[in-house]
Amino acid sequence: MKKKLTILLTILFIGFVGIGINDLRDNQVELQLKEVQLQDRALELNQLKLDKEQLNQKFEEAINEKDINTERVEQLEKEKLDLEERTRQLESDLQAKREREASDRQLATVGITKKASAQSPAVTVTGNKETWLRASGIPENLWWAVDSIVSGESGWRPDAYNTSSGACGLGQQLPCGKWGGDWKDPVHALKSMNTYVQGYGGWIKAVQFRNCTGTCYSARTGGNVYKDHTWY
Repeated sequence: MKKKLTILLTILFIGFVGIGINDLRDNQVELQLKEVQLQDRALELNQLKLDKEQLNQKFEEAINEKDINTERVEQLEKEKLDLEERTRQLESDLQAKREREASDRQLATVGITKKASAQSPAVTVTGNKETWLRASGIPENLWWAVDSIVSGESGWRPDAYNTSSGACGLGQQLPCGKWGGDWKDPVHALKSMNTYVQGYGGWIKAVQFRNCTGTCYSARTGGNVYKDHTWY
């Protein structure tokens, strides 16, 4: 009887853990989908801004011609006004969606973090950035680039958590927990970052992209994006 009860309790425990893992995955998938949708809108806005720059150039060329084509100038001005209005509307829409997503992500991340902590043993953080870097296996000649990004993202605090966006850890993964494992584990975070930055072509190009503002080329998207602040 006692053996049967032990088996039953074990099955129930496994079932509850399985449900928790599925909920965690569902939350991550939903947040990632929203992030992709926002990225699509942001790319659309970037394209509009690039189109606006090109249109402004054409407008300047048209009004500086010796024989000004009035009809052409009027058409370009009309296109400029239309593009500016579309840009304003898209910026407003994107800002509203970002605010809603930040709120959703913050609520979901609380649940994700609690479940992730409950399902994996806590990691006792020891050492410093040099010992973490050495344990991560990242070549020493790239440590300056790692330091540049991590210092800007988290200040080398393994438990850094952004209450506004929900980003967490050394590399400020978003949504929190998407790299798996214990996000407070600095060595795991560095290894995950090392995989992530390959999408930019490596650490050096990731630093270049992060520090770029304005119109910047992203190897991750294969095109130009507009950045009003530093992120990677």
